[in-house]
Amino acid sequence: MEKAQGTFWNQAKHSFVGVMNLSSPQSSIKKARAQGAIEYLLIIAAAVLVVSIVIIAVTGALGGGQNQTDASITSQGNSFSKLALTNIEDNMVLYWKLNDGTVNDYFEINNGSTSNVDLGVQGKYGKGAKLSGPNSYLILSRGIAIGNNVTYGGWVKFDNFDCPDNYCVFVEQDGADEDSYQIYTDATNFRGATSSESKVYCWDGDVDNYSASIMGEGYLVSAEVWHNILCVHNGEEMCVWVDGKKGDCWDTSKEVNSNVHFGVGGLKEMSEYWMQGTVDEIMVWNRTLKDSELKALFEIGAEIR
Repeated sequence: MEKAQGTFWNQAKHSFVGVMNLSSPQSSIKKARAQGAIEYLLIIAAAVLVVSIVIIAVTGALGGGQNQTDASITSQGNSFSKLALTNIEDNMVLYWKLNDGTVNDYFEINNGSTSNVDLGVQGKYGKGAKLSGPNSYLILSRGIAIGNNVTYGGWVKFDNFDCPDNYCVFVEQDGADEDSYQIYTDATNFRGATSSESKVYCWDGDVDNYSASIMGEGYLVSAEVWHNILCVHNGEEMCVWVDGKKGDCWDTSKEVNSNVHFGVGGLKEMSEYWMQGTVDEIMVWNRTLKDSELKALFEIGAEIR
């Protein structure tokens, strides 16, 4: 009995002392230190979590950075091109889109007609016009009031360059040998030319000044490939632009006779010089287009419509 009581009182004593120790100044200090340590560890853990999130975000951005940059560059390029075309309709005197199966002018002024042409074929954008050789052409049966500051051309895909004397006529005024405009290919001065390659030139009918040396090197084009070809005359020279790039220029530009027919194909020389292929988006301006406009017409194409 006494042993049991001693054991009880010893246990009670130790419990009391333990309670007293928990409330002692030393215990409070230890508790505060432990709590501070816990808070410190929580701060460290939070910082590690934040750093991890940042690393993951940066890694993800770098992973997709190339595509994002490419998309941004493309979008920016298109924006610049569209800006360059803000005034593209200024002094435009003819625009044959050919999408509706006719040769009607976009401005409903210079409507054309056809001869032996298929207007239901696939063009560069929508429908186009298929020319099949001799006596196959688009024509505006009257003149266009243009001077010696003019830009003209469009999209063309030559089937081949097997034309008489290697001359394939794309765009021409009726009587291009008499002070008239023309876009044509000429393989006679192109060494190693084949039926799948030729060079394209501009012409203003200045027969007296025509020579292979004056006409320069032209611009190489391929058959079965869509090309955007435009000739630009500024009163002092004429330059050919192909697929948004400036080719040769010639100091033979002169004012032409506006009172002649305009068309695509051989026209006056339709049984002598012609072309086989598909054409689309035929345009004529009564002004000299800027370099930025000529590049943009090729770069964004149908996006302007």
